[in-house]
Amino acid sequence: MVMSVYFLVIYIAEALIWAEYVAAVFQRKRNKRFCFLTLSFLYLFLFLISKFHIIWFNAVFFLLGNFVFVMLAYDAAWHIAFFHAALATASMSLCELSASYFFYPYPDEEPAFFMLIIWAVFSKTAYFMILFFLSHIFKEKQENNKPYDVDLFLLAGIPVISLIISLIFYSVSIDWRLDTTHEWLIFAGFILLLLMNLLIFYIYNHSQKRNSDFVEMQLLIQKEHNFSSYYQMLLEQSENQSILVHDIKNHLQTIALLNKQQNYEKADSYIQSLVQSPALQSAVRVCDNELLNMILSQYQKQCSRKGIDLQLDIRSSVTDFLEDHDLTSLFCNLLDNAVEAAGEVSGAAIELNIDRRPPSPFTVITLTNSCCVSPFSEKGHKLISKKRNPAKHGFGMVSIKKIMEKYNGSLETWYDSENATFHTIVALKPPPQSEDAPEHLES
Repeated sequence: MVMSVYFLVIYIAEALIWAEYVAAVFQRKRNKRFCFLTLSFLYLFLFLISKFHIIWFNAVFFLLGNFVFVMLAYDAAWHIAFFHAALATASMSLCELSASYFFYPYPDEEPAFFMLIIWAVFSKTAYFMILFFLSHIFKEKQENNKPYDVDLFLLAGIPVISLIISLIFYSVSIDWRLDTTHEWLIFAGFILLLLMNLLIFYIYNHSQKRNSDFVEMQLLIQKEHNFSSYYQMLLEQSENQSILVHDIKNHLQTIALLNKQQNYEKADSYIQSLVQSPALQSAVRVCDNELLNMILSQYQKQCSRKGIDLQLDIRSSVTDFLEDHDLTSLFCNLLDNAVEAAGEVSGAAIELNIDRRPPSPFTVITLTNSCCVSPFSEKGHKLISKKRNPAKHGFGMVSIKKIMEKYNGSLETWYDSENATFHTIVALKPPPQSEDAPEHLES
């Protein structure tokens, strides 16, 4: 009975570890209840199979059980699912054989139950560590160029400490004989230790997912705001054009009257006022990227209100490789800083150019804006925030630098004191699958 409970707990731990692994690597196609019931049934079946005590038999069904679970509950091709199931089986075998070699130096002797506990905790913790790191390796390959999470290395210290505790108790058990009560207490402690590892990493993965969901929500809010501003600008332009069309007859009659009176200077001034009216000045379509077009249209409106001359030159398809959240973060941060600096200068101007010049794969973003004083610090030549609480600001350039690193690019900034302008050049390299394919020449 005791051994049955022992092996049941082991299979529950293995099921939890495998569930965490596949959840990190694959996309779920069934609900959580289906996944839980399927995993429970498969590992209960594996537990019953283990009663035969045939090692190769257990290994084969362990491989097939993990494979079936991925195919039923997650979105994966059969060969990918089989590869990960085989990888888990190999990792499990390696951990168990290593633990057996270390804790059972004399295989002919019947191991004490306490030694079995230490063996289980040590092998399953090692198995958990291997699968955890493998899950993050495969996850990083799926999410191209995503910066690696440094906190993961700090978090890895927890299972390492668990392994050290297992070794300490192993050393104690060699020199001291423990009664049944203490062995059961230590058994419970080891189970809690293993569950603690699973719980901590579950909380870590859950918090990472929540942070990711929060970022996506912020992106959706930003996009909705951009959509709202864009369509409001369309309505304003349409309304202004309707008013202009309605009054065009009166305007033409006024111009004709001024010409008859030979008041050419006033007629020219009247024509210029019409040409510069919002109905003819608003350029709602500035590029072929819909999201970027909405963002730039929003900043056109801001610059118009503040009397800033905004010049845009965006070439076709040069920003298509950028993910939506990167594009929003990059250009909103760049233009926020530019508009803020230019807003303090009379007759200010901002010029944004985005281009890609083959054969270079880099998309080059050049931003020049009016700036009355240098934003660099005297010591260290670092960009400093001029806002009231600098400690809570300055994250815009940090975000820009992270995007630059993600796309294997470069960032260069300098201040031209002679012309009172601040210059920013960002070069970004598209990922290999996003680079434009060469055009085929017709024979």
